[in-house]
Amino acid sequence: MNWHWLFEILEREVPSERIVLANPFKTRIIAEAQIKTDKVDARILADLLRGRLVSSVHIPARETRQIKEVLRQRCFFVRQRTMLRNRIHRLLGGQHEVKLPQCSDLFGRKGAGFLERLELPAPARLLLTQQLTLLKELAVRIREDEKALEGLLEQSPALQHVRSLPGMGPILAAVVVTEIDPLKALEAQMDGYRVLPMAEAARVGDVFVTLTGNTHVLRVEHMRAMKDGAVLANSGHFNVEIDLDGLKQAAQGPTRVREFVDEWRLGGKRVFVLADGRLINLAAAEGHPASVMDMSFANQALAAEHVVQHARELTKDVHRIPRELDAEIARLKLAAMGVTIDTLTPEQQKYLSSWEMGT
Repeated sequence: MNWHWLFEILEREVPSERIVLANPFKTRIIAEAQIKTDKVDARILADLLRGRLVSSVHIPARETRQIKEVLRQRCFFVRQRTMLRNRIHRLLGGQHEVKLPQCSDLFGRKGAGFLERLELPAPARLLLTQQLTLLKELAVRIREDEKALEGLLEQSPALQHVRSLPGMGPILAAVVVTEIDPLKALEAQMDGYRVLPMAEAARVGDVFVTLTGNTHVLRVEHMRAMKDGAVLANSGHFNVEIDLDGLKQAAQGPTRVREFVDEWRLGGKRVFVLADGRLINLAAAEGHPASVMDMSFANQALAAEHVVQHARELTKDVHRIPRELDAEIARLKLAAMGVTIDTLTPEQQKYLSSWEMGT
């Protein structure tokens, strides 16, 4: 969508202060509530306006568009940096006599010094020198964009708007959701995400993360359809969400390109599997943050206390934790975070508990 073009057309007919964007998937709600999003097709939007299904249209302010352009450019440079780092890993992988330094980041200060001093035979040395030079140039460009963003966003009213758009945060990811639950799929669609079947999502994705608790969510037929260099990770269950056995039979590999990253060759394309398909935050990072685990442990402790206190009443079965315990943990967590919420007034409590009022 060319927003500049669309804005100029609409601006001729509608005062700029009345231009409010409408999402065709929830037109009637938006017409009343003025909910904003930038996911709309120009032709559908024109039809909606002609049919008076929406009262007005919103195009993000020019300032917001400028910020998003800088974000997109930064994202482009980060992708180029990632590609260059992968090429360097592949180049070093072919130099079997090279022993890499023991450091967590090969491109950090220690690792970069090692790479600059590294002597390789021609033409590998030339390639490495060129790639390191490009990496330095990209680092400068990324820093320039980040500095520009700090200046643009520091006092800009567009900051919250930009950050509120799905996929438009600092990482700038266009997120696609795949689902088997129609309610969750509808929720994702209404939240502004693109919802696709896995067979279609496989063709457009760059990074795939499974969070289902099920088996073989990513199968070989999906991997064959993926782009060259696709990255696969699991954060939902045991290492069964990605069909690794099927991948081993159909692909060549694995080649360890760096810690926790295995390259598989599948039909002339590369697929990268992280941490052997195991829970990525446990296998390749430091696990769950304490700010999440404290709630889990509180749940377990209060559940154990509840069982002890009500042992005579409980049957030998699987019981849900009472909602009161969950609510108490949530209340304590909000208080620890310095967040306050409203409480029901006596009038509201009476209204919710009765059936006499209303239409």
